Amino acid sequence: MMNEEDLYILANKEISDDKMMEGLWIKAVTLCYGDTNKAKYEYIKLRVEQLQKTPLNLNPSSSNPESLKSEKQNLYESDDLNHSDHKKIKPELLLSDSSKPNEILTFNNKEYKPIEDFAKTKGYKIDNAIKMIKEGWYEGRIENGKWYISISAYSNNNENKSKDISKYGFIWWLVQGWLSLILGSIIILVTMQQSKDMLGPYSFLLIYNIVLNILVLKMNKYAFLIGTITSLNPVLWIINGIYLKHRWHLPEVNK
Repeated sequence: MMNEEDLYILANKEISDDKMMEGLWIKAVTLCYGDTNKAKYEYIKLRVEQLQKTPLNLNPSSSNPESLKSEKQNLYESDDLNHSDHKKIKPELLLSDSSKPNEILTFNNKEYKPIEDFAKTKGYKIDNAIKMIKEGWYEGRIENGKWYISISAYSNNNENKSKDISKYGFIWWLVQGWLSLILGSIIILVTMQQSKDMLGPYSFLLIYNIVLNILVLKMNKYAFLIGTITSLNPVLWIINGIYLKHRWHLPEVNK
């Protein structure tokens, strides 16, 4: 019987040799929301658990690399492992760190590109891009455990019609950012002149106000949220809470 360490080595070798069990690999990619790098580690975990439940008639592993290699080869050929489920998976489709730039999937006469390519082009995080697909902002699909997004998503004018992004403007966002930056800074400076014994705290407050609102104007949703909370205004909490909820997953604030 192979010990646990050898099972990890074997699972890792399946990945490096592109000989993963297809169903298990797709499950790993799905559990990792299309992140193929994380999926490698998830596959190893799942594969070791599977091998531990499968009785194998193998000799104990030795420190000899050739011996271990031979045992691994025997394992690949074992009937106990359902050899028919073992097939070589194209690395450019499932195991690459970044997808091929020109890789295109066609489904129902529609073209889709890998989510990694879209995220890189738009400057989004991959997880945020996937969330936007799930929320309905873009049209996408999963094939072989990998996320693809419609070519139309590359055009700002071709967003998913079911949720028209244009109806959610950012006028109030920008107005609040500029007002807080300008008026807030003026109020703090005037107060500093009247309370010169509190220059330290007010100087910190001035820097905080400037940095926070610059981030707000750069469409940072977390800065907008922090600014709303620290306003200590219950009315603004309600207004901005509803306002931010409808914009939390929009592309403009997820770059």
